[in-house]
Amino acid sequence: MKIKSLQRLAFFFTVVSISGCGLHTPEVVISDGDPNSASILVNKIVNHVRCELKYAVRYTVWYDTQNALIQPDHKRRVPWIDKWGAKLALKLTLKEKSSVSPGLSLINPLSMSQSYTTGLGGSASSQATRTVNLDFFYDFSSEFLGKDFDSRVAPKKCTPPGNSLIDGDLKIAEFVDMATFPYYLPGNVSAKAPDATSQEIEFVIAADANVTPTWKLIRVSTSGGSTGMFDVNRTTTNDVIVSIGPAFGGVPSDDLKEEHFLAKQQSNFFSAGRP
Repeated sequence: MKIKSLQRLAFFFTVVSISGCGLHTPEVVISDGDPNSASILVNKIVNHVRCELKYAVRYTVWYDTQNALIQPDHKRRVPWIDKWGAKLALKLTLKEKSSVSPGLSLINPLSMSQSYTTGLGGSASSQATRTVNLDFFYDFSSEFLGKDFDSRVAPKKCTPPGNSLIDGDLKIAEFVDMATFPYYLPGNVSAKAPDATSQEIEFVIAADANVTPTWKLIRVSTSGGSTGMFDVNRTTTNDVIVSIGPAFGGVPSDDLKEEHFLAKQQSNFFSAGRP
């Protein structure tokens, strides 16, 4: 077989092999046969955040109410939280990349147990990125502090619907506690309610698979470099921003909107520098 023919064969093989992952819009969820998989995943994440946020708000109001009973003035320290709300930003970033680096060695046997080897190689890669941005809003008064809430009884922790991409404690209760606890200490901070505050949680899940086949044919051997002849990887980044602030009449205030906007801008800035 001539060298040019082998080069054409290697190039054709590379192009065909790379034609899958990285050339199509990545799926939010690896196909499981359910056309609503992506929507179900988003709903689970939203419910997870809502569950933790609801408990955090109810616990804060309950603690504030109980603390007021033992204070000389019998006044609550963070009554403004009753009229607050939260904006939730959910960003899913999916990156898929595949590469092929085939290598061919043409071996020509010579006399006296010697041989002459000609090396051929090539590489190709493809990458596709998909970013999904979603925004939601919760009104504390109507959604978390309704008729089913009794400020005299300590709230029970809820059990969020976990999933493979976001599971466990997101520390939202701790976040709300950090934002309110300083108001319980006399003279620590002004009694005036803050404008708004936010917290960002990021999850990165990376999956990688590579295959390096070794073929030994008559006078031809192949290899694939240090990363393997075939390499496919997928990275999923889940970014959750929770901003809390005033909400009048069930509508986010300008302060809450601004805090949420700046938090998202900061997140986008740091995401831009991530490989």
